[in-house]
Amino acid sequence: MLSKKLQGILLFFFIVVLSIISLKSSKAPAVIPASETESFSAERALKHLEIVSNAPHMAGTPEHAKVRDYIIEFCESRGLEVEIQAGMEFRKYTSNVDAAYVQNIIATRKGSNPDSKTILVTSHYDSQMNTAAAADDGAGVAASLEVIDMLKDEVQFENDIIFLITDLEEFGLWGASYFVDNYEGIDDVGLLLNFEARGNSGASYSFETTADNGWMIREFKKAVKKPITNALAYEIYKLMPNGTDFTEFKGLGITGINSAFIDGWAYYHSPVDTPENIDLKSLQHHGDHILGMLRHFGNMNLENTKKEDAIFFNPIGGALVIYNKSLDIPLIILTVALWFVCLFNGKNKSRIEVKHLLKGTGSMLVALVVAMGLLYGYQQLYYLISSPESVVYANNKYFMGNTLWAILGIALITFALVFKRSVKGNFESTFLGAMLFLIILIVPIKIFLDTGGYILYVPILIALVIFLLNLIFKNKQEDSGGKYLISQMLTLFIPIGLWIPMLYMVYIVFGIDLPFGAMLFMVFFFPFLIPAYKILMAVHLKFILCMGLALLVFGQVLQFTAKGYTETTPKFTYLNYFIDADKGEAHWLNYRELDDWNSNYFPDKEKKSTDALTLNTNRKRDYWMQSATVADTSYLSYEIISQDTIAGIRNIKLRVDPVEATNSLVAVFPEKTILKNVFGEPVNDVESRETKAIFKFHAVPKNGFEIELSFPIESEPLFRLQEVRIGVPESLLTVKMPVNYAHHIYSSNEYFINQSGRFE
Repeated sequence: MLSKKLQGILLFFFIVVLSIISLKSSKAPAVIPASETESFSAERALKHLEIVSNAPHMAGTPEHAKVRDYIIEFCESRGLEVEIQAGMEFRKYTSNVDAAYVQNIIATRKGSNPDSKTILVTSHYDSQMNTAAAADDGAGVAASLEVIDMLKDEVQFENDIIFLITDLEEFGLWGASYFVDNYEGIDDVGLLLNFEARGNSGASYSFETTADNGWMIREFKKAVKKPITNALAYEIYKLMPNGTDFTEFKGLGITGINSAFIDGWAYYHSPVDTPENIDLKSLQHHGDHILGMLRHFGNMNLENTKKEDAIFFNPIGGALVIYNKSLDIPLIILTVALWFVCLFNGKNKSRIEVKHLLKGTGSMLVALVVAMGLLYGYQQLYYLISSPESVVYANNKYFMGNTLWAILGIALITFALVFKRSVKGNFESTFLGAMLFLIILIVPIKIFLDTGGYILYVPILIALVIFLLNLIFKNKQEDSGGKYLISQMLTLFIPIGLWIPMLYMVYIVFGIDLPFGAMLFMVFFFPFLIPAYKILMAVHLKFILCMGLALLVFGQVLQFTAKGYTETTPKFTYLNYFIDADKGEAHWLNYRELDDWNSNYFPDKEKKSTDALTLNTNRKRDYWMQSATVADTSYLSYEIISQDTIAGIRNIKLRVDPVEATNSLVAVFPEKTILKNVFGEPVNDVESRETKAIFKFHAVPKNGFEIELSFPIESEPLFRLQEVRIGVPESLLTVKMPVNYAHHIYSSNEYFINQSGRFE
């Protein structure tokens, strides 16, 4: 018979080892060497990534054109039919019109059956302005190009495969929107596979599906080597302020699945999202998915792809459990019924006392409040000591996992403090009462996260079955040797396998700014630890409390001792340059904090309120502002081609010609302006406005454009133009940026040129 102390030691190591296995098994697979030509290899795909993500390539820049040309030339060289889908897309709002000149790449691998449905593989080739975008979305593009290369010598599939590489995803999903609105063969698309990233590492997590996903999920499981997905992920995704190209297709009823890797969040939209910093295992997982699904679906009939929604999840690693959503309610009812069976059986055997059961339920409520309260206090303390200049601030961004150790410590401290007395008493009653608390939680989860109830009832069902068997066979730690230990290991197996990756994912997604979701998953563990705690107390009564304190300290030590701002983990800085062409003046501008580097350009430390960047007198901002040398450069030009006045309305045709460096344009026109036509495309904006009309144009075509507009003759005929370029003038930087600094992805490294005119 195993001693109680040995049982405690074995259980402790079981929990630790299974947690590590669970977390590691949910990561991306190993990289396959380039020499293995039958399988996708991230080593081969890296060659494409190094070209596609050689430099920032925001839509409308010369680098963007280079990336587009490379993709086109490569696809054509591999025998694909390539089309550039170019055109204008408009979005109208109350007081402004946005426009974008889209250049999508449509590369088609023709199938043998002209009547079959098409498979659409999507990624995007534009970047944010200050990032090379190796992960977002260079990885999706590079993986697609490598798969195209691998398929060139394979037998022709029945289905057409379109590799849609969209433009202007980063600034509002413009490319996907334009494709949906204008592609003639959109009704022939039978399957959509989208690949994205929100970090630079981690598994290719299939986090979103279209409705009626039962067929899709079951076939996805067959198609790929390591499917990492669950039905709760999309519910969490909906809480995030993000969208992908997949979003634009969902209303069409096309069956599809959306995948992204999300670890390494600090590198999302970051200047250091480069090929050197991407985890090749993530690229490998992307490629495995694309290749596996194309080989699986390439010859499949895609006419009937809608079946009842499924509940699906990874119990541990890449294993995938799938069952119909219609079983959800019956399984919840079964869970409740089984709890009552355990209650009545335990009472009949005098092992359950209602008083202690209710204490268990109440203790869970107390534990939840205490855990969240301690976490909130920790969060506020963290903010207090984490100024933007501190190493802790840098480490939180680049090494968020360190803080997760501290949160785990807080959870264990809470558990030890709240449950110490109740576990020393009737721990079986406490266990059943705590389980009741989780069962009650299933109801709001089911209401607000429709497909998420499994996250509780699956592990609860298994735990209750094991608990009932222990009751029936009178299995106790005190007299059962290793049987009771094994039963507790089985009880913990599914919660650890299911929840450890989930709490890690939730924390990575939201970080220290919103860590309460991760803590909630930790609180879910409490009922399952009650029987285990009974064993662990044989090692030492204060074992878990001490472990919690140790983890809290460990997390903080990691934070304070980890490297701070370096070339690969840089500090973000803010600096912009502005020219007022009318006055012949220039200024450095910054509306964020000053730091050791950018403060060199604001010696007067003076803030001014100006509309220089908004072009809107009603939306002035306070900027650090300092006079600068006017750069020697050419400006965009404009010409009034024609104008007339009919019935008190002035009708204007204006031509605008940008320079090569022009990226985007903002124009402010007179009050009550109606924009009629841009770049030969009708805007059809007939709504009269009391305010000035604002026109924003993304990725301005280098051959210029014409815009037709009208406004009442009584409106002041003034207009303002703002040309936006990427990159402050290097020649004017008297102090070079340190290697451990980088321009923030937003609101930095922009070059604005303002000029005004009159319609006369």
